[in-house]
Formats: sequence, structure tokens, C-alpha cells
Amino acid sequence: MGDNKSADSVSDKVKQIIPAEDESRMGSLINLLKGELFLERNDYEKVEEIILETEKLIQEVGLNMLVARKERILAELHEKKGDWENALEYYYASIDAPPG
Repeated sequence: MGDNKSADSVSDKVKQIIPAEDESRMGSLINLLKGELFLERNDYEKVEEIILETEKLIQEVGLNMLVARKERILAELHEKKGDWENALEYYYASIDAPPG
């Protein structure tokens, strides 16, 4: 994935393949997938923006199924930044998060 257009292209393809009855759920899942793409590209600022948006949706809509994935992305983000203590904390949180 070389640029934002590539990430948007992937999310558009996912939307075509998986029809969503609930746009907020599909949008949140796609958002997290984009977060993983940005994490691979070391675009930490974009990852943090996506995490904030996801946390807001989890709280507003109750999308608890996304908590574990969000925590794992945060763990990887902190690991890439060399913040091992927080990375470990988020890995534990991702393991302990209840399934959706």
C-alpha cells in the first residue's frame, strides 16, 4: 500500500464484496482495517486518528466486538514506537477483551 488512495481503494472493494446492513458496523470494521494498513506503513498519526474514531463509535453505538482488535492495533503501535510497557498493557487488554 503506497498511499491513501490505495487504502481507500481497499476499503471500497471491501464495501462491494460485503454488503452491510448496519453502516456503522461496516464502517468501523473498515476503519480498523485501514488502521492496520496505516500501521504497516508506519503512519502513526493516521492510526491514532482511526483509533479515536473507533473508540467514539464503540462508546456511541456499543460496538464491543471491535474492542479486542482496537487494543491489538494500539499494542502494535506502541511496540513500533518502542514503548514496550504500554504495548504489553494493550496486548493484555486485547486478550482480556470480551468477544462481541
